[in-house]
Amino acid sequence: MSAAMPESVVEAATDAKERGLPPFRVPRLAAALVTRERLVQRLDRLAAVTVLHAMSGFGKTALVGAWARGQQSRGATVLWVTATATGDSENVLDAVLQEAKAHRTARARLIVVIDDAHHLTHARAIDDLCALLDHDFMLHVVVISRVRHPLIAAAEGRRIEIDVLSAGDLAADPLELVELARAWGHPLSVDEARQLHGLVGGWLTPAKLALDSRRTGDAVSLSERARRFIRAVVLPDVDEAAFPVQLGLLSLPETITAARAELLLGLKVTVHKRAPLTMPTREMLDGLERAGLLEPMRNEGARRWAFPAPIRRELVDSYEAQYPREAKEVHRQLAVHFAEQGEAQSLGEALLHARRGEDWGFLAHLYAKHALRLTFEFRAAAIGAYGHIPTKVVDAFPSLVIPVAVVSSLMNHPDEEERSVLIRAYATAGQRRLNQLSSTTSVDDALGAASAGMVSLRSDGLLREALEVALRVESERITRRTLGEPEPSAAQLAWFLMQWSMTCLLAGQTTRATEISARAFSASARVETNFVAANASAQLALIHALDGEPIKAERWLVQHSRFDMADQWVAHLVALPARIARIHRALDRLDEEGAAEALLLAGDPEQPIEMWAFLASAMVEHALLFGEPMGALATLKSLAASHPEVLRADSAARRIVDRCTADLLLALGELHRAQRHLAEVETDGPWLAVPRARLQLIAGNAAGAHSLAGAGAWRTGTTPRDRIDLLLIAATADLALGHPADAVKAFAHAHELAEKANTLAPHARMPAGIRDLLLQLSGITLRPEEEALLGTVRGGYPESGELIALTSREEVVLGQMLLHDTIPVIAEALTLSVNTIKKQTVSIYGKLGVSDRASALARAQRLGLLEQQQ
Repeated sequence: MSAAMPESVVEAATDAKERGLPPFRVPRLAAALVTRERLVQRLDRLAAVTVLHAMSGFGKTALVGAWARGQQSRGATVLWVTATATGDSENVLDAVLQEAKAHRTARARLIVVIDDAHHLTHARAIDDLCALLDHDFMLHVVVISRVRHPLIAAAEGRRIEIDVLSAGDLAADPLELVELARAWGHPLSVDEARQLHGLVGGWLTPAKLALDSRRTGDAVSLSERARRFIRAVVLPDVDEAAFPVQLGLLSLPETITAARAELLLGLKVTVHKRAPLTMPTREMLDGLERAGLLEPMRNEGARRWAFPAPIRRELVDSYEAQYPREAKEVHRQLAVHFAEQGEAQSLGEALLHARRGEDWGFLAHLYAKHALRLTFEFRAAAIGAYGHIPTKVVDAFPSLVIPVAVVSSLMNHPDEEERSVLIRAYATAGQRRLNQLSSTTSVDDALGAASAGMVSLRSDGLLREALEVALRVESERITRRTLGEPEPSAAQLAWFLMQWSMTCLLAGQTTRATEISARAFSASARVETNFVAANASAQLALIHALDGEPIKAERWLVQHSRFDMADQWVAHLVALPARIARIHRALDRLDEEGAAEALLLAGDPEQPIEMWAFLASAMVEHALLFGEPMGALATLKSLAASHPEVLRADSAARRIVDRCTADLLLALGELHRAQRHLAEVETDGPWLAVPRARLQLIAGNAAGAHSLAGAGAWRTGTTPRDRIDLLLIAATADLALGHPADAVKAFAHAHELAEKANTLAPHARMPAGIRDLLLQLSGITLRPEEEALLGTVRGGYPESGELIALTSREEVVLGQMLLHDTIPVIAEALTLSVNTIKKQTVSIYGKLGVSDRASALARAQRLGLLEQQQ
């Protein structure tokens, strides 16, 4: 932009001087000025009235001056007047009006700029200016003021077009600060600009002063020169009725409402006696807004204001330094006030004030009531509140053990990949806190400690002990309730119930897990604990999907989908049970593509998660139908080896590994290995009824298979999913035994249950020839799309296989054949006679159908008879 003045402005200024009017020249500009395009575009709208009001230091005059010169270069006439505190405001405005009226005959655009307009507030002159604006559409008035100018209300009252740029509009954003810093000779990175913006809120003069005082390599900070500017230049502009003590009190919360201001100014603290309030609260707030010290907040509900960041920081620091004891007392009362509000943002402010007031007991109370929200929704506020609390304070307030440990982990490992570190820190602190519980511990605190303690015990494979903790604390909660003690917070109860249900699920107590998960979901519905509701609904979907109850599973999957957890760092853990449920539902429908996609979303079962065994079961089921059983068996063995602590006890993981191992061995035709594996399992639980019956069926023992299947199908604890498989095994055995009518009855019953469960997987696991024969005999016709889906299955179980029963002595002799070449050497090794070894060798050869040692070893190897000896 050119610095030269157009002739029209020179002539106007000369003419004004001859007539005794003030000069109207546009001020000269600094050479290094940065053009702020977004603000220039606002000015280019050329509203009838444009008002820029903000405190000193926002670059208002420089901005409008540069813009005015641009307008001059495009042919507009600009009249610029700068008011002073000692001038006659009425005469100045009259002079502007005279000049504007004289220009009306020119029929050209006229821009009148009134700088420092806070000195020009005469009501009659403002009304005359509005009247002129009503009739002259080529006149545009730009007002630059430190306070909200009365022209705004006057123009709005007359419905004159007006555009208002307040401090919020004039403040520089971080990218603008980068450009401005470069113009000031202080190159700044974007990250540094963000830091500076956090300190000054985009206020230009404090930003420049901070950079001028910064030494190379130093971090961005608010320098003493910048703070001195705030204290010496800005604060004296406040009306004398706004005493510094009141300003200090009002600056303590982040935002102010009229009700909150009355609360603050009415608090019973000693400091108020030194500076009594002399005006109504609302009048004070309006005055502070007019002075530019308070900025109105754009939001629904009660009207709110906020101090600009650097002003608030200066006011808070000054107040707390001058009145430290009173400041702590006010912070404590504000913490209680915000905690009682029940609004989302209020919880963060309650934490802030409790920490500033060093109200450690209340901080512990807040975490006990809102642990979930503080960990997952208010991480920044939680870090500010519980970070770096001195050890002696934690020792004095044991309830802070868990929040301090969790926050320390959040601070040191903020990335999602480090969530396992957070969980370990939480569990460790929970075990420590669990050992500190006493009869005086609050119910909220006890539930929180029990929740963390269960996580700790589960990580060590101590599921029974974790269940004992849950039962003990639940019993104590019920006892206290009968004694009339207050109920715990719904959020803390929901979190406790969720951990209890997870413990039941991992312990294999699915019925109890279903009941408690439903309680957790119900408790979470009473408060904003989406995390618990999402996880509880996901667990319920998984339980019903595994049991073969599709309607219930789908209903809970719908419930789970209503909770948006995408922005939560634990989103994967929360969604994992639902994703596993979706894998099983896709496999039930023989939807290979859908199952593969769901498996990909669920991730690797080798990741450090408690649900690894459930994810492994879905992987195995996919391998049995569409994948490679051999690879799945290797993966399962690796997973089992990496979780010995869980597999030592009777747990869901142990049951899943035992069942999946047997199923995979049977699918591979490794009947001897499957038989040996099932024999080694100490329990005879219903979850092993299917592989035990299937082993006998494949081995050709139809009577044994029918007996096991018939008993297992109606055994207590058998899931609807397993009942279908057992009925199909019984039907196949009936065919082999020559009982077609019984076979048709069992098959029809199984088919009916499969249709109710919306699953084709049990049919797919049958040998195709037997399935087709049973369909024909029963008169059941599959839909074409079902036939097509069954044709996609690549896995399933073999129709028959060999299961050779060797005596224990024969197994020993077979093992010795690996070590020794001749019968005499084997006899010597076993201290038996040669004739005895010869008889046993002949028996082994006969059972294996071979006639020499080499053939016997080769066949035994193929059948899996040598695995134990090797």
